[in-house]
Amino acid sequence: MNWLLPAVNVQELFNGLANTSTAAHRDYLHQIKAFHGRWNDFFLPKTFKNERLTPSDYALFPKWEFQPLNQHFSVAVGLLKLLLATGLLLGLGWVKLK
Repeated sequence: MNWLLPAVNVQELFNGLANTSTAAHRDYLHQIKAFHGRWNDFFLPKTFKNERLTPSDYALFPKWEFQPLNQHFSVAVGLLKLLLATGLLLGLGWVKLK
């Protein structure tokens, strides 16, 4: 749709710049799922064995920080789509005005 609707293309560009695209959201969900598994792997054995946490356990807590995996975003490609669509519309308009 972003080839036909310039507003959709611009929205995709802004989402890519803000790292809030669909691919970034999918990456986030996969990382959360993996972190949840590590979190459970750490705590569930202790819970089922009824073990208390020790001060040394706090340093071993699983840590998570979002790492964007989709690094294929390019502003140039989005701008090229906008320029091509604009050129096509200008060309069609020029032909119709003659």
